[in-house]
Amino acid sequence: MQAQNDIKTARYGVTVSLDRRGGLLRIARSRLTGYPRKPSVMTMGGSPARPYKACMHLCADSPSPAPPVVRVVVADDADGPRELICLLLDMESDFTVVGRARDGAEAVNVVADTGPDLVVLDVAMPVMDGFTAFSGVRAAAPRAKVVFFTGSGEAASEKARALGADGLIEKNGSVDTIVPRLRSVCRAESVAAAAAATG
Repeated sequence: MQAQNDIKTARYGVTVSLDRRGGLLRIARSRLTGYPRKPSVMTMGGSPARPYKACMHLCADSPSPAPPVVRVVVADDADGPRELICLLLDMESDFTVVGRARDGAEAVNVVADTGPDLVVLDVAMPVMDGFTAFSGVRAAAPRAKVVFFTGSGEAASEKARALGADGLIEKNGSVDTIVPRLRSVCRAESVAAAAAATG
């Protein structure tokens, strides 16, 4: 019996079946001498749906290249916020956490050992605070983006700008904005580099 979630393209006689258990797509064709260069708009359960690029045989266009993976070090003396940021980043395909630190001095050492692309620094940490650690982080990884993570408000924001940080995220903000903000900081460098290369 044909599954309800089969996707059909009546014009070309192609049926794409979705295996709910494994999330796999199976493709069958009938009375075809060849596949079209691009698939027609597919429908699911009789209702219009967006086109599916189910198989390279159905679409000759080259897939978009995957974005580069940003290597991140996260420094925060509080386990909860530190692990939350790490979890959020590890759920994204374009980020990977390569190091964790509980204070500023440890952050400098971890950055020197891992050479990350992005460093998230809490401001208020024992041994060495984030502002004090900033120069050591810059020296250890000159090309890394540095974003402060703080609950101190406007005063911290002004000092972060004065130091030359690439961004600041407030702890009392929405969790949903953390990854987009970090991604925006990383993309700003990519856009600037591309503009310099073409200019």
